[in-house]
Amino acid sequence: MATPGTLSQSPSGAGVQLLQEELRNLSDGLEAKEEEMLDIQFSMVELQNRCLDQGALVEENADAFQKASEELAEKEEAREELPVEPWEDMGSVDMASRE
Repeated sequence: MATPGTLSQSPSGAGVQLLQEELRNLSDGLEAKEEEMLDIQFSMVELQNRCLDQGALVEENADAFQKASEELAEKEEAREELPVEPWEDMGSVDMASRE
């Protein structure tokens, strides 16, 4: 029966060492891939948050634009309802007399 000290020196012991080294390499590679996946996931979350922020900003701007447009339309209607100023009448009379 082989003892643990003699196992690493036998031909099958060298195979075990190669397998252990390959297992370590695979484990290190897997760990690196997991880290890359986490980095990608964090980047995706960051992009999603930025998209949500941009969407909210667009919505706020659209609301502000709509409100400003409505206010402008109301002011335009109010201006059109104002009586004509005397000097504006004189300008139109003056233009009519020149023709």
